[in-house]
Amino acid sequence: SNGTSGYVHSDYVTFTKPVVTRTGYSSGSNVRVRAAASTSSAILTTLQRGASFTVVGEAQNGWYAVRLSNGTSGYVHSDYVTFTKPVVTRTGYSSGSNVRVRSRATTASSILATLQRGASFTVVGEAQNGWYAVRLSNGVSGYIYANYVTFRK
Repeated sequence: SNGTSGYVHSDYVTFTKPVVTRTGYSSGSNVRVRAAASTSSAILTTLQRGASFTVVGEAQNGWYAVRLSNGTSGYVHSDYVTFTKPVVTRTGYSSGSNVRVRSRATTASSILATLQRGASFTVVGEAQNGWYAVRLSNGVSGYIYANYVTFRK
């Protein structure tokens, strides 16, 4: 770049572009991983929303080559691949009586609601610092301490 000329040993030179790998995520539920890049190809497995995998190279004809954590290699259509981890929601249940839904993820914050054992709500994402972000059926959003959340009724 500064006009200097020199020599490089051939061991350090390549004329092929290296294959780039990166983490991809399933953007849908029951996304099919196929044996070849075709909808008529055999289905190897399915992925749930937010499942991560390694994307090998760039999309070819609308398909990404992928490698799963268990070593399975296959193809996923580009419509169902995102490179930003999607927020996963699921149903959670109160595991205690009089469980407080707080306005922030701290016991010093105001109480928005109180839930009885077994009450259901939507959990948004994963626990952060011991708290789950939740959405109640009446639209109230808040936080519940993770020890009081279960995913089995």
